[in-house]
Amino acid sequence: MRIVSDASFTYAASTPAAAAPCAAAVLYLQPPQAFYALVPAYILSEAFLSVSTAVVVELVPADLRSSTVAVFAFLTVNVGGSLQLLLGPIVAAFQAAGGGVTHAEAFRMGLYLLFPGGLALSGLLFTVMLVIVTVRPHSAGNARDALEQYQTPSTDTLYGDAPPPALAAVASVA
Repeated sequence: MRIVSDASFTYAASTPAAAAPCAAAVLYLQPPQAFYALVPAYILSEAFLSVSTAVVVELVPADLRSSTVAVFAFLTVNVGGSLQLLLGPIVAAFQAAGGGVTHAEAFRMGLYLLFPGGLALSGLLFTVMLVIVTVRPHSAGNARDALEQYQTPSTDTLYGDAPPPALAAVASVA
């Protein structure tokens, strides 16, 4: 198994953190300038996906990679794509807190919390993972041995030492 380099985690941590000020500028600036800030915000905020997918692929044993990448993609798309549903409750919470906050101000504060705040949180979590993976010794071999102790090939479980019936039927025809 390959070992993930610290540069991958550093890149994955730095790009969302660098995108957070650009995302804040998108919300702060007026429309012509906001569109100019949107370009680096999108480029930097989406750059971590390829690196984080590569990190997931490298950290997981070969026989679990496809399932792990599928779960990773599912969580990235469905959880990350559904976070805008939190905007309504956040706006209501800002308005319920009082202080004379209008709906437009509460909406803007909610957007600041979710868009640049989410990117900053993503960069922070990647930084925490960088520290954990760097400090913790790699013990994937021990975990793999422990997992294989409880797993047997599916044909052994179903048919014992005999070949599966489909193979025997094909062999008899040939």
